[in-house]
Amino acid sequence: MTAITIIKENAVKAYNEATSDEVKNAIKNLIGGQHFTDDLYIAACQKLGKTPRPELEDKSDADEVWADNAIRLATLIKAENMVDGKVRTPVYDGSEYHYWPVPDLSDPSGVGFSYSHCDGWRADSTVGSRFEYFSEDDARAGFEKFKPYYKIHYTK
Repeated sequence: MTAITIIKENAVKAYNEATSDEVKNAIKNLIGGQHFTDDLYIAACQKLGKTPRPELEDKSDADEVWADNAIRLATLIKAENMVDGKVRTPVYDGSEYHYWPVPDLSDPSGVGFSYSHCDGWRADSTVGSRFEYFSEDDARAGFEKFKPYYKIHYTK
């Protein structure tokens, strides 16, 4: 029998990109389930090499819940915007568009997708404060994928 070496980062990437449960289970069985998660936030932290925030023990303070959720949502979007394994740094000199979802709060389910908006950065700042994507399609997909986080963010 020949031993092989599997690079953990490659296995995690394959797991995260797998589209069927059968493939995900096969990867988990080969490598060990402790390296994989279906929790979007934990997976984003793994992708970014970041230590996840612990869950809030006391969720009675709405402001604290909202702030914790905003940090988690920013982490999810940062990981989603990665290109070739690297965090993409936005450019705010007017040379590229930035997109962010705008929810329709009248949706009976609580938060529906209304439209995405593209605009130049209008503040005199180099710090992005919006949950932005680099294409309209990515903004739409990100909204659907992270809808539970957006729901908390927009319905506090």
